[in-house]
Amino acid sequence: MGGHVYAIGGRTWGEDREAVLANCERYNISTSQWEPIAKMNHARFSSMAFQLRSKLYVLGGYKGDSLRWSDIEVYTPENNTWTILKVSLKIALEGSSLLMANRTGGIFLLGGRTDEGDTSKIWDFDVEQGDMWEIGNLKESKSLTKIYEFNEKKVFIMGGDKYMTELFDLTEGKSIESRLGNEISENLNGIVGRGRNVDNKLLRFGLA
Repeated sequence: MGGHVYAIGGRTWGEDREAVLANCERYNISTSQWEPIAKMNHARFSSMAFQLRSKLYVLGGYKGDSLRWSDIEVYTPENNTWTILKVSLKIALEGSSLLMANRTGGIFLLGGRTDEGDTSKIWDFDVEQGDMWEIGNLKESKSLTKIYEFNEKKVFIMGGDKYMTELFDLTEGKSIESRLGNEISENLNGIVGRGRNVDNKLLRFGLA
């Protein structure tokens, strides 16, 4: 954002609450320099972040002691401040995959981990209004996944703490049965089963 790459919170070595960080910094792409910025109001890691109207939004995240945040903080670069919004997530959440739904503050949150454990739920969340709807479920509960959007809100979901991959249609709110997803899952399970030795090759997948 604005020619910078931001590093937000995270954790260092140590016990839960002492290790979770509120520290933030950013990397200036043009000068190749890191600089500290203001700390967040709450220490957190495995949170979700996105840019909207030249501001940076951070949602949820792990706070320590097996608990998560539901609040939302927004960073304003002009005055180097973090502000907690009046609206918040309807559930404390970390490690959810985030995808912009529109340019007015709508986002999708896929899976993640609640205080009760991993969830398969997918939500449509309006950051400005605070509305949050359940629109579907992944095939299994999972967190810390990676997603790739293609072909108008169809997403490819991969990795995290589970190896199964799947395709999901966010407009229809349901998984897409696909031989591609099954083949990728089988390949990943095979690699994990053999161990990550030097002979394993990087898998490439084409999505059209």
